[in-house]
Amino acid sequence: MSVYNGATISQHMRHIYDFNSLCRNAASRQIDYCKRNRNPNIEQFTQSSLNAFMALEPMLHQMHEEDIVQVISDFSTDPQVSRKAVSFTLGCEVDPNLGKAPSTVKYERSL
Repeated sequence: MSVYNGATISQHMRHIYDFNSLCRNAASRQIDYCKRNRNPNIEQFTQSSLNAFMALEPMLHQMHEEDIVQVISDFSTDPQVSRKAVSFTLGCEVDPNLGKAPSTVKYERSL
């Protein structure tokens, strides 16, 4: 299906893990989306995936909604555009559809 751009379910799971594992740096109050640990074992081996996700749990318990973090990311593919840093609390309100697949948004609207 072209909507998945050739990605497998396991590649999507690894991608989810990549972004959640960034929270490990939340203790330093900085999350850099460009410094993801792209671990292909999470895509290829079920036990590696399970172990990786389970390792996130203790770290998540140490985070608090009022913690302020700085998120650094690229918002352009143009190398001349500088990376942006945005500060916010972990518990801040965001668009409820942020990060959701379009199919999920459509489904939820149909309920």
